[in-house]
Amino acid sequence: LKAKAVRLGIADSIDWLGYVNNAAKYEVYRATSKSGTYTKMITTTKTSYTNTSAKAGTTYYYKVRAICGISAAASAYSSVASIKAK
Repeated sequence: LKAKAVRLGIADSIDWLGYVNNAAKYEVYRATSKSGTYTKMITTTKTSYTNTSAKAGTTYYYKVRAICGISAAASAYSSVASIKAK
């Protein structure tokens, strides 16, 4: 998976690309430093997530992993994407 963060008006959005066999859902994680502690923000079946709780001036780091619908196994994490909230 490859994650990409973009600014959408007052909210930040992250979307991801990449094919993961039998992926049923995705977990989105966020931190305020690249090597910091990541918190799971959402589990979704979509391939994007909009952060509506971003604080202006804060840089957020995101990573995503896929969850298999057959075995419930998790993929490796995506690359880390970052964006500074406006």
